[in-house]
Amino acid sequence: MIGALVFLTNGVRFVGGIELEEEKITYIKWGFIPSNLKNSYMRVLVVCVWMCCGLSVQGQSLKSLGVGSGMQVFAERDRAFSPLLYRGQRSVFNLNYTQEEKSKTMLSTIYYARGFAESAGENELELWTGGAQWHTYYHQQGNVPLRLGWSAVSEFNKRRHEGFANFNERSDFTISLGPALSFALPFRLVKSHLHLEGSAHLQVVGFKVASDFISPEPRRRGIDSEQHFWGFLDILDPFIVPRDLRMGLDTSLVYQFSSGNALAFRYAFDFQQLRLAHSLQRGRGNYGLVLHVRL
Repeated sequence: MIGALVFLTNGVRFVGGIELEEEKITYIKWGFIPSNLKNSYMRVLVVCVWMCCGLSVQGQSLKSLGVGSGMQVFAERDRAFSPLLYRGQRSVFNLNYTQEEKSKTMLSTIYYARGFAESAGENELELWTGGAQWHTYYHQQGNVPLRLGWSAVSEFNKRRHEGFANFNERSDFTISLGPALSFALPFRLVKSHLHLEGSAHLQVVGFKVASDFISPEPRRRGIDSEQHFWGFLDILDPFIVPRDLRMGLDTSLVYQFSSGNALAFRYAFDFQQLRLAHSLQRGRGNYGLVLHVRL
């Protein structure tokens, strides 16, 4: 996107962008963002979700909408609470939009999960996760199954420790960029059209916002300013490899219907390491079904 417009009218920000390709408008996106959002996490998350999933008008291309749900097995160690590892299972829901053009494929995904985890000491931790991902893969000349590209990931996590009377709630938000690759291998099984597809990404640079040492509020570096812009910069910390790390692997076995729709069995693995006020590590494995509908 090389152009953007922001208008403030009646308490609502109108945000729009235009992408130009060979002096032609090929992509238009718009959305509405409430201007009365007070929480810094929410303002950043709304903008990122809009960037990934805003309404769009596009030229000729193949489009599909995917709706999925499943089970997530996860483990998390937040040293602000305990050095112990918390393990659990929770339901996860996701919605994705795929757009395939002649030169590239774009995939936008939003997801949400909530559940509980326990430590070896039987302490309980409640966790919420919401986020968005945006992947772009560029097509190679010829019938090459491997495609290279880039990805952007934004995610908000909140956790509450029921065993603590004070400082029992913590949260973190990250947005990061990095390289990505994907592949697709079609094959036939008993006259059925199947294909195995997958992708991988590594996040290398971005920023993060997280709770302070003993407070659920974001850590501040001490910039004394009443301006919202400088106040927002005050709570940002850089996301830089190898101090911070995020990597993911996503695989799907897809059955193609004659109508063009598809049903996929999906497994995705994600690992994160963040250096916040306290160090944090988390790993997740998602199992689920995704229904893809052609638009």
